[in-house]
Amino acid sequence: MIFRTIRLFSDSYSVSSMCEYFEVSKSGYCKFLHRKQDKDEDLRAKIEEIQTKVKSRYGYRRMQIAPKRSMDW
Repeated sequence: MIFRTIRLFSDSYSVSSMCEYFEVSKSGYCKFLHRKQDKDEDLRAKIEEIQTKVKSRYGYRRMQIAPKRSMDW
């Protein structure tokens, strides 16, 4: 969460000062930038897309099935 915040405000503030403020290493931030996207992030994005498409009408049972169908798992 902290690294996402740093990335969000990197245009306005320097990365090194934000890393110092949040007490994280710059090397950790660089690893965050260069890592591959996590499977959970893909799933979260897909769930948000489906929820928007169906106007949040699906309950938890349908939401367990819908991403699997659309992502061909």
